[in-house]
Amino acid sequence: MATTTVVYEVTNYCDAESVTLLLAYMRGGHLQDMLATGCFTKAEFEQCHPTTFRSRYTAPSQAAVD
Repeated sequence: MATTTVVYEVTNYCDAESVTLLLAYMRGGHLQDMLATGCFTKAEFEQCHPTTFRSRYTAPSQAAVD
């Protein structure tokens, strides 16, 4: 039976005053913490708009996340 890669995606919206805090939180440890769970093999973080951000976490299967 083939396994299916699972991508867990989160979109964050914040006010302009919180952008620096959100960037520091995400880059300063949260992405690494998500990888450290062992559920995910890849983490991506991008700024889509001035106050909109997207995180993507890739898991090898749904079972890895469950």
